[in-house]
Amino acid sequence: MNETNHVCGGRPASTTDAIAEWDWEQSKFEILILEDDPEISRFFQMKLDNPARTIFVAQTMKAATEILEENDIDLILLDLTLPDADGRSFLRQVRENQRTSTVPIIVISGRRGPVTKTECFELGADDYFEKPVALEMLAAAVGAKIKRAAELARRARYDVLTGLLNRVAFQEVFRRTQAFSRRARSSLALAILDLDKFKSINDMFGHPLGDRVLIRAAQVITRALRRSDVVGRWGGDEFVVLLPETDCTGAQRALETVRRALREESFEIEGPALKLSFSAGVVDVTDGATLDDTIAEADRLLYQSKAEKGTRTDDRGFRVQEREAKIEN
Repeated sequence: MNETNHVCGGRPASTTDAIAEWDWEQSKFEILILEDDPEISRFFQMKLDNPARTIFVAQTMKAATEILEENDIDLILLDLTLPDADGRSFLRQVRENQRTSTVPIIVISGRRGPVTKTECFELGADDYFEKPVALEMLAAAVGAKIKRAAELARRARYDVLTGLLNRVAFQEVFRRTQAFSRRARSSLALAILDLDKFKSINDMFGHPLGDRVLIRAAQVITRALRRSDVVGRWGGDEFVVLLPETDCTGAQRALETVRRALREESFEIEGPALKLSFSAGVVDVTDGATLDDTIAEADRLLYQSKAEKGTRTDDRGFRVQEREAKIEN
């Protein structure tokens, strides 16, 4: 039996394909230049300009902080002399933020001598250039650090078994998509899917076959959804799905498509072909909700669905209760 509970809130539209194949040479990278001198910023932009790069420029720590909040910056060029703060304060702030703690930071400053350099390195700077800087050398350093950061990010963001986003990466996508939905005043739904009786597959056929089933299930779920929907592995046999510009009603329809796709898929094992089903909890994501709060509510509905197995359904295959619905095979 396959069930979905949701606390209801549309209509699909597209955003970005957050689970596209990673290729650092083809990916878009975001660079933040924090420099109070517009002329110097312009020179940096001209030298670092590349079709694969988006460059943001800020002249104050306040503006740079806002850019960091709204974008996934891959590298920062930092001047220490700012009109509203010492650049070392910004360096410390970036390193203390879990989301940005590993972003490469290149300090470019007119301050000379070992004391300032040493302090910057102690605070977490990856490199230090004194002004005037040789632009060719700076460009080479930026290119090398972006490539290395991309390789590390690829390993850190994706589930080793299924290739889906892991929890850390899903957290980032959730925050960014929630902010986009807030600005656009559009709906956003989240679902947790739990494969039914998956433990029995592992017990009967062993974990290697169970792993193959998980890999195939991840592929089927992803293929059945829109490119703008984001799928992650939450743990074990649980998957989490973020559906932009979609409310609970739209998410329910999307999961019906996933349900049919899984039923039509044959998972070859010893003996009869295995047919997969799932239970799910679906919620509307509200403006101020954290991912933890949203997951907790979806989890509650998921286990309510599992507890209600065997409930009779109407001809459409799901039962609607006061702001809640259930999808079943």
